[in-house]
Amino acid sequence: MSELALHTSLLLLRVVIGLIFLVNGYPKLFDKKVIKTTVKEFKSLRVPAPRLFVFLVGVVEFFGGLLILVGLLTPIWAFLIAMIMVVAIALTGAKKGFKGGYEKELLVFAVCMMLFMLGAGGFSLGAVLAI
Repeated sequence: MSELALHTSLLLLRVVIGLIFLVNGYPKLFDKKVIKTTVKEFKSLRVPAPRLFVFLVGVVEFFGGLLILVGLLTPIWAFLIAMIMVVAIALTGAKKGFKGGYEKELLVFAVCMMLFMLGAGGFSLGAVLAI
């Protein structure tokens, strides 16, 4: 694979994953109805301190999505999102099985682990700032 293809592929993955989590994290931080519903869901899953964890997941999804999107500190945020996917699979997806259960979370996990291992690539803010 050429260097151009690698950097372009990483850019594509970052933009898609970044947008997905930016959009999904925003309501967990700023929409009272979504916060209330998510806290209720976390309580039903027996997540300790559900309000705190809704906030933490919202922070990781929103700010992680934004920073992955622009390619800044990508490995850190990609790893954190991957860990959220592991918990999501363990708490909900595993009960439903693979198809129609945790297949999407597993795909996001794999993409995030790829970004964790390879970094943001050359077309990123991190590369421009040499971070």
